[in-house]
Amino acid sequence: GNAVVNQDWQAAIFQELGSQPADMEATKICNAMGCAPGNTSEQTDIKQAYIQADLEGNDIWVLVPKEAWDLVAGKDVWQKKAAAFQQKHGRPWRPVVRMYKALYGHPDAGALWERYCHKVLLRLGFKPIPNWGTCYTHKGDKLFLTVYVDDMQMPGPTDKVKKMWKRITEVLDCGEPTEMDLYLGCIQERKTIWVDPC
Repeated sequence: GNAVVNQDWQAAIFQELGSQPADMEATKICNAMGCAPGNTSEQTDIKQAYIQADLEGNDIWVLVPKEAWDLVAGKDVWQKKAAAFQQKHGRPWRPVVRMYKALYGHPDAGALWERYCHKVLLRLGFKPIPNWGTCYTHKGDKLFLTVYVDDMQMPGPTDKVKKMWKRITEVLDCGEPTEMDLYLGCIQERKTIWVDPC
């Protein structure tokens, strides 16, 4: 079969996840749609995507590393508690907290994020394309949307794309949408080339 390559003709690497991220063919469709007259194709990065999704299933408790104590409890709160506990009991005190978010590294984090993102997109009027992981259409606005882990790409009529990004960023913590650039390891740009008809 054909290998998928980036702009430097090296094999494009994709993360192995317990989810179904959009593929390179979906990106090509986004680019083609974005080149139609009156259309654009834009992309955004979802900030800390996995921790936007709640952890589901059994309770998980984690030992908080000492270098993160100030981040969790505030400056010196746990250091003082640990020192007092050590002095009183003669053994170290280590805080354990319940994990509520699907942190990076958790085996289900990718799938949990994907499910959360899917629910958000359905509420915004997107419909999933059957048998094509994390690809959606919005028939009313004539939009196509792909999600690859924490990257989204959306082509369609320019005014509709801008309005939908505004709606998406009200629900998901995303970066500022931009025109196509580096996406899935490939540099993408839109150019107009005039061809002599003779």
